[in-house]
Amino acid sequence: MNLKQQIAKYISNNLPSEELPELAMQGIKENFDSPSLHILAGLNKQDCMYEGYDYFRYAMSELKIALPDSRQATLEYLLAVVDEIIDGNVDILKAIKEITGQVLYNYHFSDENKYYCYDSIHFEKAYGLIDTIDELTTADYPWRPGKTNKELIEEVIIELVNEFKKWKLLIKVNV
Repeated sequence: MNLKQQIAKYISNNLPSEELPELAMQGIKENFDSPSLHILAGLNKQDCMYEGYDYFRYAMSELKIALPDSRQATLEYLLAVVDEIIDGNVDILKAIKEITGQVLYNYHFSDENKYYCYDSIHFEKAYGLIDTIDELTTADYPWRPGKTNKELIEEVIIELVNEFKKWKLLIKVNV
């Protein structure tokens, strides 16, 4: 993930403080430069628990990087994970677990729902497909005669990746 995506991951409470030095190193790799960013990159895990947040804020201020609010950060982090899935850079089943267990967990989009789960961010169809994959993964009987659940999961994954591509275009327009 790039610096902006890692910032979103941190702001959305999905990146622990002890990983802030890696965030800072990513910023340095991307040619961002500030005294506090370098200090942050050099902190050990113990120091991060006490000083990491302050140096993170100082670095963002020095770099004039506006921090997103929690909702926007969660959407940016979700978009980063979706990009990794579309690009084929991650194990899709692990990434799906990251989406449902981490990304969507820390912001209550459910408070914004109109009719369906995650419809406020146009993610309802993708979420339904994710739920289908989860159900197929744990099913103890075949869902369709003539096909294994593993084959069905592969079909749903293809549909999910296509849905992610549509969602990615839609979310950039509407958010």
